[in-house]
Amino acid sequence: MNEYSDRVREGLDRVNGKMEENPCMMSPAAGYMPSHSMMPPGQPVAQSPTSTTMDNMDRFHPALLSPHFLADSRRMKLESSPGGGVNKLCQVCSDNASGFHYGVWSCEGCKAFFKRSIQGPVDYVCPATNTCTIDKHRRKSCQACRLRKCYEVGMNKGSQRKERKSTLAGQNKSPKRSRSDSGENPLGQGSVDSAPTPAKNSRKSRTSLILEALGKAEMPRLESFHNHNLPPTKAHLLTSFVNLAEKELVNLINWAKNVPGYSELSLGDQVHLIECCWMELLFLNIVFRSLEHGGRRLVIAPDLVLERPYWSIMGMSEVFEQLVAVSEQLVQYSLHKEEHLLLQATILANAEVRKLSSYSKLYEIRQNILDGIVDIAQKYHPDNLRHVPSLLLLLTHIRQASERAVVYFQSIKRDGVVTFCALLSEMLDAQSDEKNNKHQNCA
Repeated sequence: MNEYSDRVREGLDRVNGKMEENPCMMSPAAGYMPSHSMMPPGQPVAQSPTSTTMDNMDRFHPALLSPHFLADSRRMKLESSPGGGVNKLCQVCSDNASGFHYGVWSCEGCKAFFKRSIQGPVDYVCPATNTCTIDKHRRKSCQACRLRKCYEVGMNKGSQRKERKSTLAGQNKSPKRSRSDSGENPLGQGSVDSAPTPAKNSRKSRTSLILEALGKAEMPRLESFHNHNLPPTKAHLLTSFVNLAEKELVNLINWAKNVPGYSELSLGDQVHLIECCWMELLFLNIVFRSLEHGGRRLVIAPDLVLERPYWSIMGMSEVFEQLVAVSEQLVQYSLHKEEHLLLQATILANAEVRKLSSYSKLYEIRQNILDGIVDIAQKYHPDNLRHVPSLLLLLTHIRQASERAVVYFQSIKRDGVVTFCALLSEMLDAQSDEKNNKHQNCA
């Protein structure tokens, strides 16, 4: 449980890292063939610009490694384990290794870099294509690719903790056999680790209550009432999208009130959280709806399924490519309904918190939700320690896409391309003010 929880905290730290203005985008799915449902008349089928989507995303995200990467990492780890008799070079940059750190042979530089990266939120973004060469001469040129390489070769926080425990155990080892070694149990009962503790029972009970509340408050699927008989112009498509977003925003606000603990925050804090993450929540719901199509088509609404050619017409290709890549990855993760509900709550609880007056309460809400994610992951994926951090890292891409979309909608609002209702307009203005305040504070 502790190792699982540590992985979750590390994943959330990376989600918390503030994205750059122009982050690297994930590529679309290889071999994508849009169906005829929303294809413009006479327009050829759009092919994917690359055939290595998941490979690119895996290289950028250490927790989303492909099977062959995992196999190579395990092999390298075995070959370079202490006492293996191989050349002790840093497995990250090939410099001389100073020791066995975080599960692999590494130099002091890569050891220190990895330690800094896992101790707090990071915002590493590759300026190129997430495939930079990392060696002893170029290891400082790209932090994002260096961290990726650290994970690819098998570095992880848990290994360092186990090594420390192993060392301490060796130092304190007694020649006498303990009663437990001789098969005796002083309590005459099962082992402590296998017995459910009151704390564990309380936590599982809390998770059940959270899921029950989130399930009852689940947002309904709304129709867009898009007129498919009209030409698919930019204004027409964006109007349908914005009108649907306005209605979903109302449902989103009502949903948030049912997230356990949210209503206990001050009214100002409740409003601030929604202002910071409403677009992320709308996009996450689009991603979830798209899962039933294998993640390869964006289901904006049951009556509005957008194919790739329409993304370009709307001016949102980069944003939608990223959402499709996330959706396809979630298909591979075999996402369950409970995880869907908890990820929504995670975005709300993990929104911008600098202005909150009741941060301690929000921290409690966040911890309870994260505990719930761990509990559900252990239920459905007990042998996959990467599952939870993988899910949390995908939320980073949702945040990137939402930040791009907010900037874009602010521009079309300013240019009068689409008319916005008062509520959605207020949300866009609030995020514009927040961005300006951040720039002033950084000046």
